Amino acid sequence: MKVLLDTNVVLDVLLDRKDFSSQAKQIFHNCIYGIYEGCLSASAITDIFYMLSQVIEHPQSEIKKLLNVVTVLDVTLNDCKYALDLGLDDYEDAVIYSVAKNNKIDIIVTRNTKDFPKTNYEIQVLEPKEFLELYK
Repeated sequence: MKVLLDTNVVLDVLLDRKDFSSQAKQIFHNCIYGIYEGCLSASAITDIFYMLSQVIEHPQSEIKKLLNVVTVLDVTLNDCKYALDLGLDDYEDAVIYSVAKNNKIDIIVTRNTKDFPKTNYEIQVLEPKEFLELYK
């Protein structure tokens, strides 16, 4: 199973966000042990680097560790164009959805499920807790 992780889930782990890190760490643990393939869009990597650089001194080392755990998916011109036609309010989330669709992702895991309407789309979008309950 291929799972696309949203930026917020990754930052929950890397920044050890108290209310969210436990579930996010379990998801990463399962990726490390091959229970499912954790994926990120290439654009998410740059966003994560930037956000980390605002709070830690050497974000490079965290990004290197992250790149050993996840598969990075390219963001193509077609992804960007398709995202414009999805009708989502948040373009960044529309791009994530487009990347997921074009890479045959099974599930998007995010804490912002409200940004991804649950109807009319082919890919299941779940919060970390929902995901872990369904796929232990």
